[in-house]
Amino acid sequence: MAPTIAVIAAGAMGAGVAKRLAAFGVTVKTNLDNRSEASRRRAQDAGMQDIPFHQLGSCDFMLSILPPSDAFALAEKYIKECGSATSPIYVDCNAVSPETALKIGGLFKGTSIKFVDAGIIGGPPKGEYNPTFYASGDDHDALRSFEGLAEVGLKISALRDEGAGIGSASALKMSYAGITKGTTALFTTMILAAYQSSPATADALLNELHASQPAFLKRITNVIPPMVPKAQRWVFEMQEIASFVSGEEGQTYNGVAKLYERIARSEKGDGRDIENLAQFSPLLPRIPSTRLRRVAHTQHRQPHPLRTAAETHLLVCARRIPPYQGAHSGANVAEELYAIIDLKIPFEHDQNRPLSSRHQPCRQSFSPRVYRCAQWRSIAQTVRL
Repeated sequence: MAPTIAVIAAGAMGAGVAKRLAAFGVTVKTNLDNRSEASRRRAQDAGMQDIPFHQLGSCDFMLSILPPSDAFALAEKYIKECGSATSPIYVDCNAVSPETALKIGGLFKGTSIKFVDAGIIGGPPKGEYNPTFYASGDDHDALRSFEGLAEVGLKISALRDEGAGIGSASALKMSYAGITKGTTALFTTMILAAYQSSPATADALLNELHASQPAFLKRITNVIPPMVPKAQRWVFEMQEIASFVSGEEGQTYNGVAKLYERIARSEKGDGRDIENLAQFSPLLPRIPSTRLRRVAHTQHRQPHPLRTAAETHLLVCARRIPPYQGAHSGANVAEELYAIIDLKIPFEHDQNRPLSSRHQPCRQSFSPRVYRCAQWRSIAQTVRL
């Protein structure tokens, strides 16, 4: 018989996990008190059942999947309202330091509730993709029971080697996130520093990366756009990593936390940093358009009726590719422009001419669409900044 599992909260990851469990016949419950309409829609789509918080203790497992700054408070609330439950297993799956994991685990001492420390590496489950739940704990029976959820759709890897216990899985998550989100912060910091010097410096940096470090440029394209809407959530996680690393070396991640605070402020403020990052990234339309529209508004630009925020910032990026120094470069930009903003203007592209590597993503995604190169000037004039 499939277990009953509680998942808090119905964010992108929590709802994704719940949907995967529900697909395997698991009854998934949650509590949506004071949650946004978006969370309620995600929960409904995932098949999660909304029940009063104090009833969550009747579930076999409680998976805590929420912003790490809320992890300790949720555990306290669970003990307060569900402490009399009969031997449920509480699994903290949040990006917290080993020290915080030990504090959370300590809350359950003297209760009938068992505790497992876990860290999720990867994005929300989708299709055949599944992130990995790395898990550790002092209660081997509870850890083994959690591993059993592999039979209902989760991918679980338990840490059992010498020295493993509460905090080990969290340490792994901190180490992994410190590398992945740390390098994203490093890229972001130096791009913004280049723009602070001058736009010419940033252009030269982009050209040099394209010439000598294409792998770096590809990673910048992949990691910076999705970072922007998550920056605020990453601040506390970086502070937790700073605590995990400790010492003077840990101060590096306090600096990273401040960088993500800066991005979050820019997102809500004048948008200058967001715009500079968008200009640097060849796939800039992946940065959420609502934020780019805010940038255009704060700079008092009057958008053309045909131009969306993504169109505007695509052209910002396109300006560094000389469109009038030969049909080939103009063709590249015109094709990428059409592919993303969907202006229905015919264009004939020489299929025997390879597109530059910088434009390969669009070429591969929109290969059927071709236009007349001679109209590139009119396209640029129609939707130019």
